[in-house]
Amino acid sequence: MADTGLAPNHSLAMLLQALTPEEGKLEQLAKQGLDAAGEAALRDRTRRHLEAFLSRTTQDIIISGEGLTSGRMTAPRIARLLDWLAPFFDRFRAVAYVRPPADLVVSMFQQRVRNRLDRFTLPVVAYRDKLEPWVQLLGADQVVLRPYLRDHLVGGDVVRDFAHLLGLDGARLRALPPQNTGLPAGAVALLYLWNRQGRVFLPGPDAPRRKRKFIARLAQVGGPSFGFARPLLARHVAGRRADLDWLGQWIEAPMDQLPPEAACQVATQEDMDALALAQAPALQALAQTPAPARALEGLGRQMQRLAPHTVRLPPELVQAHGLGNEAVAAYLAQR
Repeated sequence: MADTGLAPNHSLAMLLQALTPEEGKLEQLAKQGLDAAGEAALRDRTRRHLEAFLSRTTQDIIISGEGLTSGRMTAPRIARLLDWLAPFFDRFRAVAYVRPPADLVVSMFQQRVRNRLDRFTLPVVAYRDKLEPWVQLLGADQVVLRPYLRDHLVGGDVVRDFAHLLGLDGARLRALPPQNTGLPAGAVALLYLWNRQGRVFLPGPDAPRRKRKFIARLAQVGGPSFGFARPLLARHVAGRRADLDWLGQWIEAPMDQLPPEAACQVATQEDMDALALAQAPALQALAQTPAPARALEGLGRQMQRLAPHTVRLPPELVQAHGLGNEAVAAYLAQR
């Protein structure tokens, strides 16, 4: 992927090929300053690179990425992607690792906070909508759904389990430390407050790196991992019953189970505010200010010291455009 000028993100590379130029305008590319013409050029460059690579290899190829089951990957787009890939393969096989909703919602909430979520809403995963198109297009015998539960994975490890599915000896794989671990609960609350206050990074090629650096600084507040209160999780899981029943055709595992009780449990917007305020001493040390903030507004100002090249959008712009690049463009036009 690096040879195409694209970050090593298989999902994005595949999504570029699944979408028509008219369906493009991917926000993650707009954040890097790419306009429609730049996105079209990247799509063409990625396609040429991938076709050249696939044309000269006879090995089995693994294409991985969470984005392959994202909301943008509708059945027609999956079909378009498969039609493009078909000349290079004699068959396709899809493997999906499915996390239980009570576990997945905690991870997704944190990820959406990273992506500017500013409302206390629990993400809902429509498992059937995401997975059934692959079953319909490839056939049930070419789709494997595995529970993302340690005690149901070969060797208790997803990489070893996947190797086993491929007929490889997973025991020979070198264990790696956990990757992409979640943020401390306090950092999630601070970043969520940042979003609610309409603070955003100015778009540009360096914007993703600057935001990652800012989030890494917030993570230094430390503390326990983020979690939701068990009654809230129980209600969330109960609302996914139809999807879980559909998954039951494929997965013989307790997908409705709740995770162990977290040290930090959030149930309301007020809980998020209180959690953010509890980080005032740690944030003061990071921002190197004379005193800790006593209110949410003060926390926002201290975080601003850690994040140059950011602006605070007026509430009316956030209401009209959300926290996306359209709102930033409208803000800059008013200056």
